[in-house]
Amino acid sequence: MRFKFISVKKNEMLIISTVARIDYFKNLEFLITSLVKSLDSGIPLKVLIAGDPKDKGERRVALINLIPEHLKQHFLIIQTLPQNELYSLFKLVRNKATFLCTSRYETLGITPLEAAMMGVYTITPNSSLVEASMYFSDEDKFDYTPSQLESILRRIYKEKRYVRHLQADYLKKIFSNENFVESLLSSFQLIEQRFTTKQELIN
Repeated sequence: MRFKFISVKKNEMLIISTVARIDYFKNLEFLITSLVKSLDSGIPLKVLIAGDPKDKGERRVALINLIPEHLKQHFLIIQTLPQNELYSLFKLVRNKATFLCTSRYETLGITPLEAAMMGVYTITPNSSLVEASMYFSDEDKFDYTPSQLESILRRIYKEKRYVRHLQADYLKKIFSNENFVESLLSSFQLIEQRFTTKQELIN
């Protein structure tokens, strides 16, 4: 059923949001509210949300209850995905879907970066409390208002931005082995400078 759901028609846009836990910080109520507004405004969306273990389904049910009856067929809310299934999902929907992070707070946030680097167009909140957002351009960020998120989704849909490779190419350069080595060497140099300065002060 999951694979059937992510098979979208030519005029549809698939939205994906995956979290380990459905809690206050992931802000999925805002996601649901915003996507309901977007659907009602005419943006043809299908939404896959994954979160919480299989045996803890009460918060998934609470999210489903936020969706108006006439729009429930546009949503699939399932248990959290193990890493191998998540990567398989990203490979299946690369250049076809948009990954949506709505967290209120997120230290680094590996999943949005992984999604983007694997070719799934990704948007994040415009917030310094969501560390992954520092790696995305301003046009890929939104404030926490349903109307602005709707506006960004409409632009993404109209321009078919999710078929591009710009994010993946940019992030792969940032996180390349060369940049890692350069960053590591810079750190060592800074440590050495501070150590030398401290020794000079002691002497």
